[in-house]
Amino acid sequence: MDPRIGRALHIIEREYAKTNLQVGDLAKAVRLSPSRFHHLFQREVGIAPALYLRSTRIRAAVDLLQGSFLSVKEISFSVGMSRQSSFHRAYKRLRGATPAKERIQLDTIGIAENDNK
Repeated sequence: MDPRIGRALHIIEREYAKTNLQVGDLAKAVRLSPSRFHHLFQREVGIAPALYLRSTRIRAAVDLLQGSFLSVKEISFSVGMSRQSSFHRAYKRLRGATPAKERIQLDTIGIAENDNK
């Protein structure tokens, strides 16, 4: 893997929760133009950098939905998505359900698993 893309992946994993983290910032951090960064990232990782960043944030949100009592609004802020409407839209696009509906499903599955023990 190109070391610049590896560095960008490391930055995303470490700083995804910062609401001001943008793909352009990642390109600057690895000293590439935004278009070259996008091209290299897509080639190395298989998806666009913006989608990877969004997916990382949504994965973190799923963990918080499962393991915390934070509200959906608090979760959206804690994973770096300051606009709740964008969070809901991205979550539903990537997971197939809204965060609130998925939390209900996850809670139901957890209750059923505890009943079987």
